[in-house]
Parts: sequence; C-alpha cells; structure tokens
Amino acid sequence: MANTTWNPADKTANVTLSLANLRATIATTNGGTRGVDALTSGKYYWENTYTTLNTNSIACGISLASGSLTSPVAGVAYVQRSTGNIFINGANTGSTLGIIGAGAVIGIAHDFTAHLIWFRVAAAGNWNGSGTANPGTAVGGLSTSAISSGPLYPYMCGAINDAMTANFGDSALSGALPAGFTAGFPTAAAASSQARVMVLA
Repeated sequence: MANTTWNPADKTANVTLSLANLRATIATTNGGTRGVDALTSGKYYWENTYTTLNTNSIACGISLASGSLTSPVAGVAYVQRSTGNIFINGANTGSTLGIIGAGAVIGIAHDFTAHLIWFRVAAAGNWNGSGTANPGTAVGGLSTSAISSGPLYPYMCGAINDAMTANFGDSALSGALPAGFTAGFPTAAAASSQARVMVLA
C-alpha cells in the first residue's frame, strides 16, 4: 500500500524536508508541515520520531487543512513535547504521556470513522497515558469530533532547530499494531482502493 509523506507544498518557508520528505527540520522561529494526503475514514497507525529537540514547542498529531502550521490551536489534535499533554482543538484533554525526550517515537492510532485518537510513546507506552486505554478495543480514545469537519492530515510543528521524522508505513513500525488497525498513513488513492476491497470481501 502506498503511503503519504510530508508535503513540500504545505509547509512554512522555514521548514526543510529531507529523507524522501519524511524528515522535517525547522530552521528559524515557529514552523510546521502537513502530509500530502488526508483521510476521513478507516483506522490507521503511524509513528513520528522526535529526531532533534531544541525547544519545548515540537508537537505532532493530525490537522484539518485550515490548522495553523505555527501555532497548533483550532483544527489540530496533537501531543506536546514539553509536557506530553494532549490537546484537541486548542483544549487540554487532561491526558498526558509525560515529558517526551529526544529520540522518542510517538505512536498515533486514529479511528477516522469513529473520530477517536490514541497517542503513546512507542514501542509499548500507555495509550493516552492510561493503563486501560486501548485502540484495539476502542477503550479510552479521545474524541476528535471537534476537528472532524473535513479530511485530516498528519501534522507536525515546532520551533528553531527542531526536527521530526515520520514513519508513515514504508518502514517497520517500532510498536505493535493495534488490533483492527492498518499500519501506516496511506495515500488517499490507496485508502480508497483498500476500502473497495473490504466492501467486495
């Protein structure tokens, strides 16, 4: 299945993309990028590595096309590096992963159909910071209904000298795939093809 990358046409000018558009590095002040592709249905799991941490601002998650690339407030669901707090549409959900260190891998499981999201420090951290949350059983997911007015893209933002490397499914994922989820963040065409196959089956 073909997977997305960070989008050279949907980033701030201070972001440089490398490693076949999977690594985003921020040169000056605040900046960010979204993926090329967005989804509205299905259940997918992908990962982001906090490759270089220079500030407390670096964050990753999902975003509407209208979400700010410099200040993740409205239209964005993300986990913040400095506290591990999870925010949706500008509101602190009260769930936290704890402070995220350099080199940490963040696993993101999102049920685009049910509008529920889970974050963890991979490979085996607690989902949404809870010992009982589990995307495989739809337990403890955080509602993304507030930002589900349109297709949702993978998202990252940060500040000067921060860098994040995405694994949208073209490499082995560090964490176990939640039951019922598909590995990676597919292109829109690949996701549509997969949905047709599932219907035919």
